[in-house]
Amino acid sequence: MNARQLEIFIKQAFEAERWAGEILEEVRPAFVAAMAEVRRIVGQLPDESLIREMEWRRRYLPLVEDAIRPYNDALAQAVVQKMTEVGPAFEAQALSMLQAAGVIPGSSQAVLSETLPDFTRMALQSEVVQGTSLKRLFGYDPDGGPPQTTPPFTRSNLRIINQKVSTGIINGDSTAEIADSIAKTVPAPGVRRLRINERGTVAHESNAWAKAIARTGIQDMNRQVNEQVWRDNPVTGDEWAYEWVSALDPRVCPACGPMDGKVRKKRSDFPEWPLHFNCRCQVVLINKNEREDVRFGIEVSDEEYTYKGTPISKLKGAERKEALGPGGYYASKVKVRGVKMNRRVSEFQARPGQRRVTYGEYLNQSDDKTQAMFFGGGRGGAERAADFRAWVRSGKTPQQAMAKTIINMPTTTGPLKTVDAANVRLRPLKQLTRPE
Repeated sequence: MNARQLEIFIKQAFEAERWAGEILEEVRPAFVAAMAEVRRIVGQLPDESLIREMEWRRRYLPLVEDAIRPYNDALAQAVVQKMTEVGPAFEAQALSMLQAAGVIPGSSQAVLSETLPDFTRMALQSEVVQGTSLKRLFGYDPDGGPPQTTPPFTRSNLRIINQKVSTGIINGDSTAEIADSIAKTVPAPGVRRLRINERGTVAHESNAWAKAIARTGIQDMNRQVNEQVWRDNPVTGDEWAYEWVSALDPRVCPACGPMDGKVRKKRSDFPEWPLHFNCRCQVVLINKNEREDVRFGIEVSDEEYTYKGTPISKLKGAERKEALGPGGYYASKVKVRGVKMNRRVSEFQARPGQRRVTYGEYLNQSDDKTQAMFFGGGRGGAERAADFRAWVRSGKTPQQAMAKTIINMPTTTGPLKTVDAANVRLRPLKQLTRPE
């Protein structure tokens, strides 16, 4: 992937995140109403009763399902609508990718199918991740049959709610405490607002699940549009190939990071992307003879960065603008493994003979904290990162060193089509080894 294609990839990533956020904003009224109603229903549980658990399952849980269903339907509609809406933007970006690669001249019109892609059809037939149909997720039969009584999305929310309530009952918590585990309230003059983003509550978990669906649906639309454009503009010649591209930041998963930079002659040699929920990776058509010696990636720190000796939050005027622009620092934090981290953009160099910087090389050149966050964060992440560095010092390539800390990691020459993110995981600490 050349520099221009990388620019388009980064732009897509930012836009996809914005579009996912717009979906959540669209359904926020339905979400807040659902959480408020669930909280009200749970608040009716008797405080002391020998049959409290039985009453919850028999009387109140069916009411909770009815309260959630309108939110299920609103989210389904918003996701499909946004996927359809952004289809043309993805098509324009897909064509720009081909022009940047040299597949089609920049001054010419690309060949399109006889009719413009049916973006609504693409959205409705979407498999958010391989084997998970978007329509089925929200309870609709892709073949036109009757809708499911309890859609999987609703069922997953019911499972979260039931777990919280049942745990509260077993622990002997008061009804008020159990209601707070659904969503806490913020008392305000004349109104009672819900705190929907407080960790540990049903509202937080449900909102995170909805955001994952929104992000992944948008990314699947990206895939479908790209593949339509590729079909409409076939390539011939040995110089063309397909490359798996991951973001260069510690939020990438142990399955996707090692696949970054892998090139195959046929698109079908890769698994379908998105590979998992919240996956930001993409397959790109490239000229494999092009080289890129530099890539930019994100490093993170739990301590605030400084610019010319001054903390970023204390900068003002032109100096602040310089730090947040060419300096590569961010004013906002990013959540990595559940922890909000400060971040900055850094430059990473390809090794001699390397076609371009891959995720392994990015990881090798990153600071210790960034490495630790990729490897799971906390003490475990720090130990895996130290293990990774030790193997690199022993003479292993970064890719080989990653394989020492990741179970079932996709390899350089192995098959990629069958990679399953669910089977790729960080190695337990007791299984780590160090070179002698």
